[in-house]
Amino acid sequence: MAYYAWAIIGDVLALLLCPYALIRGGFAERSGAAVIGIGWILTFLLQSTVPGLNLAIMLVDVVALVLLTLISIKVRKIWTLFAAAFQFNAVAVDLISHFFPQVGVVSTITFVGFWGGYGLLAALAAGMLGVERERRRGALQT
Repeated sequence: MAYYAWAIIGDVLALLLCPYALIRGGFAERSGAAVIGIGWILTFLLQSTVPGLNLAIMLVDVVALVLLTLISIKVRKIWTLFAAAFQFNAVAVDLISHFFPQVGVVSTITFVGFWGGYGLLAALAAGMLGVERERRRGALQT
């Protein structure tokens, strides 16, 4: 159970942060939260106990990468660039683990969970801190 603690903590953080960003965020934060939240749910639903590359999850990861990249190009906020980069790392590790079977399953899951999970959530949290700071600045100036 201790091994799964990091995954459970990530799930709890996603369940707290994504709705918060959907409600309080700007366009970039709401869009990013939607991509991350839907990707998180789809990944959970499409999990397989069969070792090897799961093409359904790979498709979810690639679509999330494309969407996060497009959001980053549109809004030009640094957190969106980091989110796209973190998602790129997750996709790259999926491919590396497929083409190099000597990379262990635990290593792959841990790396993807770190970059594609905690990394995305950290980027979104940074975006929300920026939104709240701007909101507070606007309230102080009036």
